[in-house]
Amino acid sequence: STAVTGPFTDIGHPLAKDSDPQYMYIDSTYFYDHTSEKQYLIWKRGTVTPPEETDTLLFIQELTEDGLELRGDRKIILRNNLSSWEFGVVEAPWIVRPSGQDYYYLFYSGAHCCDGSGSYAVGVARAPGIMGPYEKAPSNPILHSNGIFAGPGHCAVLPTPGDLSQWVIFYHAFIRPDVNDVRALLQDVLRFDAKDGWPQLVTNTSSPSIERMPVPPLSTFAASREILV
Repeated sequence: STAVTGPFTDIGHPLAKDSDPQYMYIDSTYFYDHTSEKQYLIWKRGTVTPPEETDTLLFIQELTEDGLELRGDRKIILRNNLSSWEFGVVEAPWIVRPSGQDYYYLFYSGAHCCDGSGSYAVGVARAPGIMGPYEKAPSNPILHSNGIFAGPGHCAVLPTPGDLSQWVIFYHAFIRPDVNDVRALLQDVLRFDAKDGWPQLVTNTSSPSIERMPVPPLSTFAASREILV
């Protein structure tokens, strides 16, 4: 479409598809790099028929100027660590590059979203270049379950207009005790630490806020595109 409000025309084929039918591509997200003025697609490769995934990847590949085709080679930028909190899953990628930072930050979700365990959580990795290599934060996961909300994940991270040090993370989580039924859309505030550069919740709890967190009105985020660099 030539307008964000549409109408949209389907290009008629997937942008990316694995040649092996046992793999599925999901959780695609878009990133425009103001530094290189290039745009990218990031997505997850998982298995079509679990019972349980054991090997998942996050890919990145450059898009053409019109955004309708991929070009160049895809690259693996993250892989799950089966012996860590991630278990067999990394998914839901979201990349930001805060103004003045030397790194690209890749937020992602890991573990099991919907098996009732509440193990689903958010991690972050960073790299000096958009294509990697990405280093996972030693404090991962930076957002995990607590006594009220279970399995927080699949986040989006946006800067707050007027305060480049403060970002809002939007994510979903189950409301206990129904860890397989009712999910809510939640938000919290995070900052990038002045010393080590890693993001963390301003509550220092690494779990969803129980009380309401004051953030700017959603309408103000429409004006924040220029600081997503």
